[in-house]
Amino acid sequence: MNPFKFVLVAIVASLLPSCLGGGKARSDSFDGYDITFDYARFIRVTRHTDGWYQADIKNPWDTTKLLQRVAMIPSDVNPNIEEIPYDAIVVDIPLKRALVQESVHVGLIEEFGADDAIAGVSDVDYILSSSIKERIEKGEVIDCGSWMRPDMEKIIRLRPDGILMSPYQNGGNFEQLSQLNIPIIFTADYTESTPLGRAEWIKYFGLLFGHESSADSIFNDVSTTYNDISQRADSLAAIVGHKKILLDIPYRGTWYVPGKASPNQIFIENIGAENPFASMVEGSSVALPPEKVLYEAHDADVWVIRVNTSSEISLDYLEKNYPITTQFKAFQEGKVWGCNTGKTPYFEETPFHPEYQLRDLFNILYEPDTLPLRYFRQLQ
Repeated sequence: MNPFKFVLVAIVASLLPSCLGGGKARSDSFDGYDITFDYARFIRVTRHTDGWYQADIKNPWDTTKLLQRVAMIPSDVNPNIEEIPYDAIVVDIPLKRALVQESVHVGLIEEFGADDAIAGVSDVDYILSSSIKERIEKGEVIDCGSWMRPDMEKIIRLRPDGILMSPYQNGGNFEQLSQLNIPIIFTADYTESTPLGRAEWIKYFGLLFGHESSADSIFNDVSTTYNDISQRADSLAAIVGHKKILLDIPYRGTWYVPGKASPNQIFIENIGAENPFASMVEGSSVALPPEKVLYEAHDADVWVIRVNTSSEISLDYLEKNYPITTQFKAFQEGKVWGCNTGKTPYFEETPFHPEYQLRDLFNILYEPDTLPLRYFRQLQ
């Protein structure tokens, strides 16, 4: 790290806790150009004329403030130190020894072909990548514990050049990690309210790992495919009607359904279907008793279930564990599809490849005999 970068990192580390509350967003005048983000709401990235990048991440819980400002300095660039905003986290790019806390980001970095830059990970049990698991066994990638209880000694020995961390409103493990004077890079992609909005953060990851062109190409393919599927669905829905779709199953006596602000509501709209709970505005996920779900969605045409279980998902499994499910029209007609998320890379892939999920939903609704689906199978 260049000397001036080290000084900035040390100074900003002491200021970082205020970022969670968010200093006021500044209306800086830039000497470069903005990188285009058509769908993402919470990120702005500018390339300055002398070759470094500035990312401004909005606070998702108060969009009048900034969550974080990041100055990304390529290894062959020496910017004027006076141009670096005082409140920016300074990061040398491309990252070469990153600690990556989310399995979904591990998968994305692998897709770039930058997996050699993954030096440490958290929550190993959630990682499905066979190559990363093999590297963990060889000691090439360090298991740094869980994101809630990071192994500080291992992280210190790891000496990462950046920690990729999803921010949470109440801070998470930020305070403990911030004491290490290692750049903490907030990956707030999960806070986006639309599938393509989250996926577009691919561009930010591409910059961080030196794969900007690959990232742009991946997202262009994602958005083009997603929009093409959505347009086909709209055309078919206009002919056959808007089918009603029910999602998931109760969890510990409560059924969490997608409300008006849910990304799942966007998926349902984009597939030309109807969400029985779209009028509920309490939040993105609305907690209801199963009896209320039955009342509102007993006549759903299709039922799509995502569940992590060691058991085989079947109609018998539903009847045995959730007797109320037999009263739904979709159950009675055998129009139930399931995905065991513990045995498929559903959660690793769909955040940055929402077109995979949309294609499965399209086939379930309009071409149910299409096989195989990527994640789902019709329950017997």
